[in-house]
Amino acid sequence: MGRNFFFVSILLWTIVFANSCRNALYKEEITVDPIGWTYDQEVKFKWNVKDTSLLYDILLKLEHTIDLKYQNVYVKAITSIPNQADAEQILSLELLHTNGIPVGDCYGNHCRAALVLNEKIRFPSLGEYSLKLQQNSRQDSLPGLKSLSLEIVQSKL
Repeated sequence: MGRNFFFVSILLWTIVFANSCRNALYKEEITVDPIGWTYDQEVKFKWNVKDTSLLYDILLKLEHTIDLKYQNVYVKAITSIPNQADAEQILSLELLHTNGIPVGDCYGNHCRAALVLNEKIRFPSLGEYSLKLQQNSRQDSLPGLKSLSLEIVQSKL
């Protein structure tokens, strides 16, 4: 038992360390209103691309309370790419499994879900990009959501 625990601990630390060492192009966390994320509170992420030859993964991390009422959160995503028209789409961010257990990790009353928005993509041109997220769920105020983080990291080969 002791040897197995030691092996599993080393393996977990190796995975955590390997993931934290990925080259990050961009990382930002934005806190939403503690009363609830409302329709008029837009979350905007902006970053610059200086190399179009690399592959990237785009991750959206959401921190919420364990008593979040909804299985998913709908957002309107507006993407801005240099020299192109903005693109809009509605996304369903799955925060709870169908059995009600939160996606991701929970500690005490707080949970953190990491959702992959895109994998192994190349940015088409150099310059400033942005992603705007607008709360688009059934009710105007979405209590329980604490923050949204966008992380753009170099893909693993």
